[in-house]
Amino acid sequence: MQVYGNRCLSPAGGAVAAGTPVVIAICTGSAAQTWSYAAGTKQLTVGGLCLEVTGANPNNSAPTQIATCSGQPAQTWTWAA
Repeated sequence: MQVYGNRCLSPAGGAVAAGTPVVIAICTGSAAQTWSYAAGTKQLTVGGLCLEVTGANPNNSAPTQIATCSGQPAQTWTWAA
């Protein structure tokens, strides 16, 4: 998922696995950077796993990670088009 310029959401180290931190990195077109958005659940997924705010931290600049999808609020995302 491209977030700005040539930068994408990317699992640190490129591994799509639960617990992997998510960083903003240069877009490479890899499958690990190909996220899907489910409007019904408001979840962003990659490889069947969800983007999640680590520790459900509500503060700006909180770290994110890949996690097993559970439907918790820390896994719901909205944005303006």
